[in-house]
Amino acid sequence: MAKTSRKADEVRASRDGHEYHEAWTARKAMQLLLGDDHLIGIAVEGLDPGDQMHASSETVEIADLTLYYGQGTGFECADKVDVIQFKYSPSHEKAEFRASDAKKTITKFAASYRDYEDRYGPRQVEDKLGFQLITNRPIYPPLTQAIRDLAAGKRLSAQAKHQAKQFKAATGLGGPSWRNERHGSQQSRLRGHGPERHSRYGCSRRTEDR
Repeated sequence: MAKTSRKADEVRASRDGHEYHEAWTARKAMQLLLGDDHLIGIAVEGLDPGDQMHASSETVEIADLTLYYGQGTGFECADKVDVIQFKYSPSHEKAEFRASDAKKTITKFAASYRDYEDRYGPRQVEDKLGFQLITNRPIYPPLTQAIRDLAAGKRLSAQAKHQAKQFKAATGLGGPSWRNERHGSQQSRLRGHGPERHSRYGCSRRTEDR
């Protein structure tokens, strides 16, 4: 009986997670009609077909949603590309989301960042690529502060320092390489969105569903 109950809970959580993802995506796509943010394409569960053909498995797997802004879809045609990963937890929806919760996602974001650099060069990636983590949980304020301060090269508070240490470890960067020319802005490309940000949606003129 207990096993049956646990299985039902797992199925319910998985279903709720899919519905959360689909609802967020649908609201994003509805703003296509507004046309005021230059979003021209959405790829669901992957990338634009041309991009996905040559992308690494990590880059494809981490992309629950990929948003293309500008004149066309595809990394080379777009002016800006945002890769989005969703993290939904019905059992921890009131618990603050910390660096430890984002470890696997950050590691894959970092691998994807390097993959894009290898294929398109650091200049284009610096100008175009961004990452977003969307969760139904509130973001732990020191994590947000840690990312901002790392990007700006500011002194970290005690709480933010602990979050920054975990964040940096997850990216695989550390020491002098953290602030060098090639990787200096990687941390500033990540944005976390808790439930208070769910009212901010964009639009799309094209949706790719893998």
